[in-house]
Amino acid sequence: HRLIRRQRQMCIRDRDRSALVLLDQVLSKAEQEQTARYMGPLVKTMQPAFSALFPGAALEMNADFGVAALSRTQREDVADLSDGTREQIAVLVRLGFAEMLHARGVPAILVLDDALSFADSMRLERLFDVLAEAAKRFQILILTCHAELFAPLRGRMLSLRPQESFTSPR
Repeated sequence: HRLIRRQRQMCIRDRDRSALVLLDQVLSKAEQEQTARYMGPLVKTMQPAFSALFPGAALEMNADFGVAALSRTQREDVADLSDGTREQIAVLVRLGFAEMLHARGVPAILVLDDALSFADSMRLERLFDVLAEAAKRFQILILTCHAELFAPLRGRMLSLRPQESFTSPR
């Protein structure tokens, strides 16, 4: 009698385990589909700029709106990319969000604060082309202590200079 009871319990555990495995698979698939559904427009918006900077590359986003990987000749996790490449990807992601806002008729501005200090000259030139094209649609503000680096963009250069004395506010 004990043997039969033990076999029944094992059978129930196996069924429960199988049900949990199936539930996990279904939930994982649903999560992937939903992530793809709401990330799809962002990826589609960003892909032209990514292709300009990384010809033939495709990007993979995660559910936290971050770039998970870049696929060129092979898939590369973002964590394994160089500092310069990660920095450029960060600029392109921000550009993608600005593009989406602009496409929806929402005023957009892209602010870059010394964002391209690790870029090599070839990538920087390509990125300048991407930024110049985007600047036709919305404002881009670049804050930098390396103004000469950004001179090819031919934007309006402003500079800060120290004042000898401050006047009190009125």
